[in-house]
Amino acid sequence: MSKADTRDRSQGASVSFGRTQPKSPKREERNRRLGIDCADKLVWKHWTPGGEYVKALEIRNTLHQSQVIKYALPENKSTYFLEFPQPVTLAPGMCYPLEIKFRPSVSQDYTDRVEIFTKRGSFSVALESLLPYLDCRIDSALDFGFCPVKEVAERTITVTNTGTKQFQFKWTSEVPFNIEPHVGKLEPGQSATSKVTFEPREASFFVATAICQMRDPAAPNDCISSKLKLSGIGKYPFIRTKASDLDFGTVITGKEAHQTLVLENKSLVTARFSVQKTDADLENCFTFHPTKAEINPETSFQIRVTYKPTTSGTFSCDSYKIGTAGGNVISLRCQGQAVGPEVTLGVRSLNFGDTPENEVVVKHFNITNHSWVPAQFQWVGLHPGCGFEFVTPCGEVPGRDKVHKGSLTCTVRFNPQEAMNYYRRCYCLINNQNTLLYVDLLGSAFNEKEKKRPAPFTQRHVDIHRARLEAGLGKSTPEEIEIALASAGEGGAGGGDDED
Repeated sequence: MSKADTRDRSQGASVSFGRTQPKSPKREERNRRLGIDCADKLVWKHWTPGGEYVKALEIRNTLHQSQVIKYALPENKSTYFLEFPQPVTLAPGMCYPLEIKFRPSVSQDYTDRVEIFTKRGSFSVALESLLPYLDCRIDSALDFGFCPVKEVAERTITVTNTGTKQFQFKWTSEVPFNIEPHVGKLEPGQSATSKVTFEPREASFFVATAICQMRDPAAPNDCISSKLKLSGIGKYPFIRTKASDLDFGTVITGKEAHQTLVLENKSLVTARFSVQKTDADLENCFTFHPTKAEINPETSFQIRVTYKPTTSGTFSCDSYKIGTAGGNVISLRCQGQAVGPEVTLGVRSLNFGDTPENEVVVKHFNITNHSWVPAQFQWVGLHPGCGFEFVTPCGEVPGRDKVHKGSLTCTVRFNPQEAMNYYRRCYCLINNQNTLLYVDLLGSAFNEKEKKRPAPFTQRHVDIHRARLEAGLGKSTPEEIEIALASAGEGGAGGGDDED
């Protein structure tokens, strides 16, 4: 710590009184050796000539037995006035207030002392009456060490008013150093802390001197100053990674895959990096945690990279840049393929055959999940009165394990209300799966009492009808179909196997 470089004390002369004597023991040593506890010094700070200012010196006996103390008058008896010395007996733990009156006659500094005597020894207490003055305590030097180029390093500096007058202070500094706040006001005994920043723009060694000026607001000519040496070294940070590409392979849509990217800081300064996407307009399926951080010198840092695709069948390939403000930039490419769950149906069609009116026939089939994650499904294509009903219209098929594939039994009820043929193609929507699944439901209802029985109806008829629709002959008559087939040289319209 250093005090102010200059102090203006030209307001008055300094007068010192007192006899030359050996150095007086300090308070702790005096308490231990003599069994007396009191202040080392009495100070009068605010005074004017012609006045009288009284202070009491508290003298306490710290022994377990009584003590008799005496004191001698100061050298300047007219300036520091005490009652005529009389022996004082102090019981253990008792305190005696020795009253001292300060009567200055001129505007100048005064110093003196009063001597205290005991059977164990003697000591002196200094008396000081100084004119109001400016003084401060500030560190003489502040070293930032190594700092990354184009980044800001921060330190703090404290200014303490150790004088007896209020002052206003003002810091002046040179680039690349800066001090904020650079102005302030302090009462005696107060302190103020300012932030010192160092921002090197190139790799070099920097030395500068900051000056703190302190001025009395009531007396502008009363001014002191203190110097602070600032130093720091700018260094380029350098980061690297062993992987320039992260390939996540195939990932189920909606699920997450994780990889760890290791960054190494091989420089002598802290590297503050940030991750930025090259094509910010594209949908981002990759996330980095964290995207900003600090890497200490000669250490490494791990970044967690997550790939979470949202659309099945898409291939994502994004480029990123990882760099520091004043150092190098790393290019990174992340890629991954989004796939949906692989779900299949155990049948292509369900034929309920001939069923009496208002009777209920139930059939079952399996939904198989070949992937490792559960798959959500929902049946569409049925409406009230169509005759068919899925007991479980929607749900979740569990994922496979190491031994068995995931499966779910699906139950279909056939409850015809009229004697006729029934047909519905029902679609099974699988969440995040591109392949469309369906099952054909068909059946015939008859009424024996009314002698109502429709023509035979099988899956083969359905396949022939759909083949005609694909050929554009759905609305043609049988004769027109025969002519079209004959002209095309085809022998039939199509066929299929029945599945019961």
